[in-house]
Amino acid sequence: EQADLTEHVQLASFHPQYQFEGVAADDLSHFTNRSPYPTIHLLRQDQMTKVLTHVSDPEKIYLDNIKALNKLGRREVEALCPWGK
Repeated sequence: EQADLTEHVQLASFHPQYQFEGVAADDLSHFTNRSPYPTIHLLRQDQMTKVLTHVSDPEKIYLDNIKALNKLGRREVEALCPWGK
């Protein structure tokens, strides 16, 4: 914001213990933003705009990710992402 880059760059944060506010602590949805190390991913807005033109419902992406985690189940998700237990 201070560099006036908000229209050019999106920030995506990841953390081993990432937890969405207002969501139960044991919910698998948190794993969508968990990573072995704290990470900030810089996404170029122009590239995101270009890619999302090929996605029929971009607002649904996170819901599909959560659905995939729930389909895998807790045991499999925690085996794949042991840092997020």
